[in-house]
Amino acid sequence: MQEIAGKRRRFGYRRIGVLLERKGMRMNHKKLYRLYREEGLSVKRRRGRKRARGTRSPMPEAAYPNARWSLDFLADSFGASRKFRILAVIDDCSRENVNGGVKFGHCGGAKVGQFGASALERAALI
Repeated sequence: MQEIAGKRRRFGYRRIGVLLERKGMRMNHKKLYRLYREEGLSVKRRRGRKRARGTRSPMPEAAYPNARWSLDFLADSFGASRKFRILAVIDDCSRENVNGGVKFGHCGGAKVGQFGASALERAALI
């Protein structure tokens, strides 16, 4: 049991029991658990996710149009049938919708091209 637990650290007593049964060592689950604990075995607990340290500084306000844009994907469906997604690109200063394309299937390459075209078009207006 020690050998299996050494190789497979994320295996608990039940999965180790299955591997032992495959090798021909059959025992009931209560005995298996008792031996598992007597040998000092246990599945090591995973640590929680890391939290952000310190305080976050507030994001500065957009001073002029096209200084900062916000992106958001919105999704919905027509009843139980087709789903559609909307890419909303909003200018944070003027609150204007820069590029809102409704499509049934958004692919990354097309969105990058459409987004780049919107950026060039907006830059020409300034």
